Amino acid sequence: VQRDGDLFGKLPTSNWSVGKTMVAVSDLVLNPDMPAGRYRLQLAVLDPTGQPVAGRDERGQPLVGPLSLGEVEIREAGESASSGG
Repeated sequence: VQRDGDLFGKLPTSNWSVGKTMVAVSDLVLNPDMPAGRYRLQLAVLDPTGQPVAGRDERGQPLVGPLSLGEVEIREAGESASSGG
């Protein structure tokens, strides 16, 4: 699943301040035929030409590739979290 678009309106990354927290809320629409299972959720920030935007972590180290946001679990319709998968 991929979502393209400008999450921050008219504020390009070149105008972001060091240490500033940027928050964006976005729906993630999944294909209804997607099989149940665990999936990695990753974030890549690209410039308008599709090239990765250079960034640095809190220690000043370069960020390489998409950022891992963790895992999500997709369940069958009607299956609850307590059912154990």
